[in-house]
Amino acid sequence: MKEFILIFLVLNFHLAFSQSEYLHVVQQPFKFKTVKNPVFEKDSLVIIKEKISFDKEIFKDSLAQKALRIHNASVFYYTNENSEITYNLHQWTAPIVVYFDKSISKSLKVKLLAFFDNFKNIKNLNISVTRNIDNANYLIKSSNEKFSAENYNLKTEREKENFAFNNGSYNITRGGFSRIKSCILKINTNSNKINIQEKTLKQLFFLSLGRFFSVAYFRDNQSLISPIYVNSDSVSKLDLLILKIHYNYIFHESINSSEYKNILRTFFSDI
Repeated sequence: MKEFILIFLVLNFHLAFSQSEYLHVVQQPFKFKTVKNPVFEKDSLVIIKEKISFDKEIFKDSLAQKALRIHNASVFYYTNENSEITYNLHQWTAPIVVYFDKSISKSLKVKLLAFFDNFKNIKNLNISVTRNIDNANYLIKSSNEKFSAENYNLKTEREKENFAFNNGSYNITRGGFSRIKSCILKINTNSNKINIQEKTLKQLFFLSLGRFFSVAYFRDNQSLISPIYVNSDSVSKLDLLILKIHYNYIFHESINSSEYKNILRTFFSDI
């Protein structure tokens, strides 16, 4: 038993320090506690699973049911445990520390900094900016790449031109239990249309907060989850509610659509 615990601790420390390139190490999925082992009558480490605790007040909002429906479509993309491809819920569990590459203009940076202020009151979500790239886990930069999103059924050439994934992309690094560890967001700044660059930055950043999919059938142009989103300095009440639902609780295991629905059914049967 001693040998097992020693090996476990060595592996655990190796995993933690192997992520030293990030300022914030993702927290471990379980808490450890020293307890009396009734079998060996000596202290041992055991894994204690945390209880899930939701803030039910969020779900009492008049827009809650709509927000939850859009949230689930955007997170799980219509999949369940029987689907050929299963999508899990993704969350940032460490604070997001953003670094703007010098290729991003000052005007775009100022617009996005103001945009970040919309998320100050989202529980379990922390966003800050650094001037030192070594302290960052989120990089925003420009690119000369040609971006294309052929799988979205956009109706007009204007919609295609304005669509975020036709003007940029983001790539996340994932840790265990579908936790987002870092992200690189790239936009094409060759276009002279500053408004498109601005809306692309805002929309891609929002989507990267939960590895959200843009919901094709959702035609609300005020929502950052909609493929026809138009630029705005503020974030809609619906989108903020979607974020509050997403970060209501930080999960310590991978959660698919069916598991998420079962959890909600258990906890909110009285709503």
